[in-house]
Amino acid sequence: MAKINFIFFCNNTEVSPETHNLNIIGIFDTILAEKFPATHRLMFVVVNFDISGGHHVEFFKITKDGKPVLTSPEFPFEAMGEKHQFVHKIGNLVLHEPGKYIVEIFVDGQLIGSNLFIVRAKENVNYA
Repeated sequence: MAKINFIFFCNNTEVSPETHNLNIIGIFDTILAEKFPATHRLMFVVVNFDISGGHHVEFFKITKDGKPVLTSPEFPFEAMGEKHQFVHKIGNLVLHEPGKYIVEIFVDGQLIGSNLFIVRAKENVNYA
């Protein structure tokens, strides 16, 4: 079974040409919206997990109050080492209302981890 190491939400990612390291840019846990429904133009979900060799399938779901918001396609992969990383690009995500949105990561049909981001109206933010 897979073991989750981390799930991040960010504005962008890039791979360093020299080191092949993944640079994660603008990690966030909150999205501010002017009005609802809102459309979040672009975000990335970065997932890292451990799993043993063989053929596997990874996908994710975003839910709000237990209702589906988005389900990704399935991503088949061959496990060549223990660590695996996926970077999911999500464009134009429709957020119908404020609240907690849960991102669940599945490998081989099994839930291996989750994280949440919060969506708020801009006028409800206190920067103190």
